[in-house]
Amino acid sequence: MKSFFQFGLAISFSLTISLVAEAQSITYGSGYSGPLCSETGNGTGAYYTGEYRNLFVEILGKTEKQVQNKINKIWEHFFTVGSSSAVYYEDERDHNMAYILDVGNNDVRTEGQSYGMMIAVQLDHKTEFDKLWRWAKKYMQHQSGIWEGYFAWQCKTDGTKIDVGCAPDGEEYFITALLLASNRWGNDGDINYNAEAQHILKSIRNKVGNGGVHNMYDSDNHMVVFSPLGENVNFSDPSYCLPGFLELWARWAETDNEFWYDAAEAARKLLRLSCHSESGLFPEYSLFNGTPYRPDWQQYDTKQFKFDAIRCALNVGMDYNWFRTDSVNQVAMMTRLLKFFEKDEMRHGYFDWNGDNPSGPYNEGLAGTNGVACFAVDDKDLTKQFLQTLWFTNPPTGEWRYFNGMVYFLSMLNISGNFRIYKPTTGMEIIDTTVNDTYNNVTYTKPTEFSYNEGCKIYHVHVNVKTNVAPTSDCGTILYPNPAEKTTTIASSKEVSSVEVRNTVGKIVTTSTTKSIDVANLPKGTYLVTIQFLDKSREIVELAIN
Repeated sequence: MKSFFQFGLAISFSLTISLVAEAQSITYGSGYSGPLCSETGNGTGAYYTGEYRNLFVEILGKTEKQVQNKINKIWEHFFTVGSSSAVYYEDERDHNMAYILDVGNNDVRTEGQSYGMMIAVQLDHKTEFDKLWRWAKKYMQHQSGIWEGYFAWQCKTDGTKIDVGCAPDGEEYFITALLLASNRWGNDGDINYNAEAQHILKSIRNKVGNGGVHNMYDSDNHMVVFSPLGENVNFSDPSYCLPGFLELWARWAETDNEFWYDAAEAARKLLRLSCHSESGLFPEYSLFNGTPYRPDWQQYDTKQFKFDAIRCALNVGMDYNWFRTDSVNQVAMMTRLLKFFEKDEMRHGYFDWNGDNPSGPYNEGLAGTNGVACFAVDDKDLTKQFLQTLWFTNPPTGEWRYFNGMVYFLSMLNISGNFRIYKPTTGMEIIDTTVNDTYNNVTYTKPTEFSYNEGCKIYHVHVNVKTNVAPTSDCGTILYPNPAEKTTTIASSKEVSSVEVRNTVGKIVTTSTTKSIDVANLPKGTYLVTIQFLDKSREIVELAIN
């Protein structure tokens, strides 16, 4: 997250911390991704619990700081303007717009543009998100005609449309990224994210076949089509099956909610049907019964596992992590897939559907998606191999860094607990409060505004400061130095019993039994320090680490 303190009408949050035995939770930051508040449900996926696993920490034993440093470096690798490894380019004609470049083909694709937006919203990079959306809306989205609401899947870097048709994975990521942006940042700026998402959702369902353009999902079987043009509606691409996204559409769309619930189940069904019973591999294209399919016009064999197909494991692992609705099948599918690649010793990337005829290298994108598959695999010895391989896999460089790079980045976000569902705050009570100098045992030296939630209540806090004198322990318990780099000390006249420091997902990252707290191995960010005193009292103090 860019900033700990956020204020606005559309608040949501990202740090969930259990504070008392009654499971009261406090959430700070930009974007609410905690447990359910306005919806009933008792599922075990992250959507219900608000708990996002970090497999690098959980299985490999990496520290939070190591993981976050790696994620930051990947962002810099792909999104630093002017870098030789970048795929993010600002439009030279208008620096308020940007695109994700398929470097090898020197064009811009909805796939990459929408992936870039999803990465940006997950990492709280609003400026880059907005620039990517402005470019997509201006040059890629059809504003009128038979394709109205759809996006031209391929454009030149000057915005000229190369192919006016759509590739559904682009629309799927555009919609979901916009919905998450709406929940995370609100809609009061120059972009109404929710309105844009709702427009696309309606557009992909309101076509009647004029000019051969149809809906993006089959009205009878609820499955996504390969393309809504002509005969391409008669088959699918299993990697377009994103049940986790469809679950969110079913909850947040203004219309067709039941259809989207059915579509989520249909997506899971097609992923099951297209997963080979022995190899666990998926074909590039398939019929709606899961049978691999190659249309006459396609130059390569789309019955194989090759390019698009690597994303199926990403989609299954993400859905398992988020919703865990099809657990038994997904565990079997992903275990089968990883055992196949274990047998291959992770040497190859292309296969026939049944696993024969291996060719091509085991690439960065595949390393990433197999890592996400680990969410649905119980065999820790098996998953450790794939996560260890991924940890030491660097982001791609060179002419063909685009596709594998974007899939790799999305995968790394999932595995590190950074791929989250930012929820609406509908139904949460909003409470505004103004205090002088101190709030929740934290003393401020300058005026501050921030928001947090406690349970399902949102607090907007305004702290007025009457003096610029530095706080002392007489003002209540403080930490010094704060911000800290290596150690911080508790300033209090009371004796300490125990100390717990919690990170941005509510996990205890370090403890102490003295007034001195070692924070040298913690990544930069904001933490809450829970201090239990010998007199049975307890205080919670905010700590920043530089």
